Amino acid sequence: MPQQALKGTEYEASVFDGLRWTNELRQAHEGGTRRRANLSPLLQTKGDLKGKQVVLIDDLVTTGRSLLACKDRLEAASAKVLGAIPCGRTVYDAAEGPFTARDFDLTDESSDYRGSSHAASGRIGI
Repeated sequence: MPQQALKGTEYEASVFDGLRWTNELRQAHEGGTRRRANLSPLLQTKGDLKGKQVVLIDDLVTTGRSLLACKDRLEAASAKVLGAIPCGRTVYDAAEGPFTARDFDLTDESSDYRGSSHAASGRIGI
């Protein structure tokens, strides 16, 4: 998707698809793992990432575990993760408006509706 969005611009060559899941993940509600430590080994890097500055793009952030697992895998390949751009974030608080821009720190896994893990707040600075 970023390749198509940036096609024909000066940034077209900046997009590098350097990370892939090695297996299809089962849905979390079907018992699929979403623990950060279990996700990282399921990711495979492609190409030489040493010294590359990376911004992750994801469709949805709920607990942040998959983004943090991606960060772990990329840093293990000597890339520098600058941050992430998610297209959306799961919100469980009805008082929080649905189409509001938010920044938050994702330094550890945030809570999901089951109330597990740690809370995150602030800006996505993985």
